[in-house]
Amino acid sequence: MKKYQCKVSPGQCGRAKTKVLDNFEGGLKEHYARLSDYQAEILETKPGTVKDGWINGCRKVICLDGCFLKNHGQLLSAVGREANNHIFPVAWAVVSVENKKKWKWFLNLLPDDIEMEDGLGLTLISDQHKGIIEAIKDVFPSAEHKQCTRHIYAIFIKKFRGLQSKNLFWAAAKSTSKQWFEMHMEELKTSSKGEYDHLMERNLITWSKAFCEVGRACDAYENGISESLIHAYEPHKESPLSVC
Repeated sequence: MKKYQCKVSPGQCGRAKTKVLDNFEGGLKEHYARLSDYQAEILETKPGTVKDGWINGCRKVICLDGCFLKNHGQLLSAVGREANNHIFPVAWAVVSVENKKKWKWFLNLLPDDIEMEDGLGLTLISDQHKGIIEAIKDVFPSAEHKQCTRHIYAIFIKKFRGLQSKNLFWAAAKSTSKQWFEMHMEELKTSSKGEYDHLMERNLITWSKAFCEVGRACDAYENGISESLIHAYEPHKESPLSVC
């Protein structure tokens, strides 16, 4: 205003900034047009990066998740855990909608990279999205499929509030043996039969560490590691699977 004697709204400033950045950095079409080049460069300079890294350095646990993108479909991701439980991106894809068909297409591209054709010896963790559940049954029938404990808790806490309920839930979820799990669930049953019945209906072997397959137990009983990755990416248009 002082320099140019021109009054503009925040919206006009935002649109002007977007136009300048598009001219300088390129728009979405230009960005997505380079995905194939990006993939080819990775395959040429670091062949087998994902396969070797996941097979030799990661726990046999993969988190699956999807999230909405602003006006441009949904992002699907498969995220592994390396030996220190740090994020190891395996693959991501942008699709028009999150359903069984899209998840099955996405999962069908994973076996070659992780060398687990039917999922034997693999643990998959996801939320309760029906598309993921059904797609895993078709693509990885032998895999152990765990539900994200935090999603179970989010539903639980909506119905049953209170510090005691919270503490007993997480004590049961973090139990490392069936005996400890049963002990905490009995405490919950004594405290509130309704809370106990609610959790027992949630297929308990899928959300407590006490029921993890031998040799695959770790601090992977919730999907936060996957969500922290997918919210860092914001592609905006449907594209083929891109190996990170």
